[in-house]
Amino acid sequence: MSEEKHWLENIRTDAFPLLGGWVNSITGRGDPDSDKNAATSWTMSPLLPDELLASLFRGNSLARAICIARPEWALRNGWDMTLDRDAVESQDIESSVRAKMGRLGAHEAMLRAAVWGQVFGGGLLLVGVNDGQPLEKPLDESKIKSIDFLRVVARSCVEIETVYSGATQARFGEPASYKVREVTLRGSKDNAGPQHTTVWHASRVILFPGPLTDDDGKRDNEGWDQSVLDVVIRDLLKHDGMWDDTGGMVADGSQGVWKIKNLMQAVTNGMKSAVEDRMKLADRARSVFRAILLDADKESFEYIHRQFAGISELLAQSTVRTAGAAQIPATVLMGQSPAGMNATGESDLELWYARVREYGASVVESRLARLVRLILLSKDGPTQGKEPEKWAVMLADPRSLTPMQRGELRARQAQVDAAMIANRVITPEEVAVNRYTAEGWSDVTQIDLSWRRAFLAFASKEITAEVFPGQLERWLSTVPQGVQTEAGGLSGLPAIGPGEGKEAAQNPKTGAPE
Repeated sequence: MSEEKHWLENIRTDAFPLLGGWVNSITGRGDPDSDKNAATSWTMSPLLPDELLASLFRGNSLARAICIARPEWALRNGWDMTLDRDAVESQDIESSVRAKMGRLGAHEAMLRAAVWGQVFGGGLLLVGVNDGQPLEKPLDESKIKSIDFLRVVARSCVEIETVYSGATQARFGEPASYKVREVTLRGSKDNAGPQHTTVWHASRVILFPGPLTDDDGKRDNEGWDQSVLDVVIRDLLKHDGMWDDTGGMVADGSQGVWKIKNLMQAVTNGMKSAVEDRMKLADRARSVFRAILLDADKESFEYIHRQFAGISELLAQSTVRTAGAAQIPATVLMGQSPAGMNATGESDLELWYARVREYGASVVESRLARLVRLILLSKDGPTQGKEPEKWAVMLADPRSLTPMQRGELRARQAQVDAAMIANRVITPEEVAVNRYTAEGWSDVTQIDLSWRRAFLAFASKEITAEVFPGQLERWLSTVPQGVQTEAGGLSGLPAIGPGEGKEAAQNPKTGAPE
């Protein structure tokens, strides 16, 4: 007991200097010995072990929904690709890339890797690049023959083998190679398949991280991010506990009470067995005839109902608290939209869309672009290993449009296209190729900007040479003495200085050159 008291006293002593606020020695406010609120201090909780994280993902519906939400919403509507090529060539390249991604199962692989990042703090997408080099060697992008496979492993099956240790390296402190443990599917319930341990260089791996984690937290977790469940576990425990308690209250919500005169006297006088036989007989009769036979003078039976006022409000607030901890709106986490889709529900969804887009832009798009680039660099790819000079991939908007909204979008896009054609910004053929792709209707517009730039440069040169020669001569004739001009110039005119060529125009009043 003395040791426990000493331990508590140490907590008070250590926590007191950290507490800020008003202290009243008379009322005890702010004094940890007298004020219960002041005696509360924050303690660091350990990270959840991998076994518990896996169990929560498998068996807890809310934990699973929290881990899946962001990756699923970010990837739900696919992605678009833009290139600085003409519309036909751009569509052909994009279609070939999509076909290759489909054969590799890239969508499912990226979704799983991103989810493992949320669950375990890291998910690895192993890219089977055929460049003639072993897995532990850096990837030689100039010798990529093909992309043969994609596999996904969770952080629980990976160890960081080496890190970049050079302080002048851009990736200083980041993993340079991983030791990956893969297990084949079980042959039977009690006979696991063989394990395969390989070392993969970081250039052959696409890492999907977990939630934002500070450097000390990563060191505590062997170089990995923490799990999203580490943050929400307390709120999840309280939420599920409240629902379990409510379920117990409902089970005991209506309790039958049987009143027997002189019951305790009968039990203490050796009539316990007789009382039990009487209760069994009555219960049997109730189950058969749905009625109870009672002695009119000595027995009575009634139900006592429990009151549930305020329980629904508590459960609703518990849901809001859990959704807030996960930073996922209750409408998304629980799969139920607010009644009438009021302003609060709409603002929650808009905030959620913004968070999904931020996650997609900061995590998913760069990793998607990495995979697409490897496909473009492969000799059997759509560009035969020659990466286009300018290209980009972007995730589609996470919103899901109704058929009516899709129709309105197409109608508005048709108006924009008509205006662009009328103003000769794009051609009808470019509109047709861009809108009706092999994958269906698209609102992404791709045109050959390189041709337009070349035409603009040519037109600018011709206009300068043919339309403004007089203005150029006039300007050059006013260049101060000693300033040299380049012969030929844009207009092809010879260099003209003061007193050479045409006389400079003068202001009739001042005589100064204009």
